[in-house]
Amino acid sequence: MIFEKTATRSGVLEPVYSGLPSDAFGGSTFLGKPHYNSGAAPLFNKLYISWWYKPSMSPAVEEASNKFLRVWDDGNGKGTRISWTQMHMDCSLYSPTEVHQVQWKGWGGVVGEWNRQEAYAGLNVGQFRTWINGDMTHDFACEKSPAFPEKPLFVGVLGFDHGGYDDGRPKGYRNMKTRLDDIYIANSLARIEISDSPTWLAAKKREVLPIKTWAPNKIEATMLKGVLGSATSLYAYVVGADGQVNDVGIKLVCHGSRTCR
Repeated sequence: MIFEKTATRSGVLEPVYSGLPSDAFGGSTFLGKPHYNSGAAPLFNKLYISWWYKPSMSPAVEEASNKFLRVWDDGNGKGTRISWTQMHMDCSLYSPTEVHQVQWKGWGGVVGEWNRQEAYAGLNVGQFRTWINGDMTHDFACEKSPAFPEKPLFVGVLGFDHGGYDDGRPKGYRNMKTRLDDIYIANSLARIEISDSPTWLAAKKREVLPIKTWAPNKIEATMLKGVLGSATSLYAYVVGADGQVNDVGIKLVCHGSRTCR
């Protein structure tokens, strides 16, 4: 898809995108430490992640605090450690002094269906936010650990951890099937999304597109209809680095299944 629109995008990191589905059943069911491109600009205090998650049963039926997402800067757990679980959000700074910020809130997705999950770390302004199916679920105060200023943020866990322990006894969603798809990771909120809604406010069903090129007057992205496969009309939205987006969608004229302007 080629989309001509004046827009700017901060940062030089090329978004990491995986269009391959991942299925897991019982035991370890999450993607551990997807690697960032060390040759690109480090993600010191900003990180945007979008992915689709489909659980076969509620992630809240067991008692353990299991993770959808972990973001950190020091792999041994001594720096910034942000955890999004089915029961709360936690931001922990383990050095030089231990600090915890916790916000309690349940998951809120739909069992047996694909749920769009998003997270944004804007630790330069002390903020961490999450969304499920277009609705904000957490708006959370969080800062980067001052002990590791030169270590970039990265994704340590993504998906849903079926493990968990209670009084030393293994617990786990052994009969639960977790599915992941269309994982998108970047160091900016800037992105292209499409929807079947002509307005952003009503656009709860959206797909983020893999970016090919982003220039001041032209953006080229790979068409991905996903959950919008049956839509007869599609509208494009350009999200800026600061999160601002056009309120009214730009209607796309598509030729075939992959070429739209």
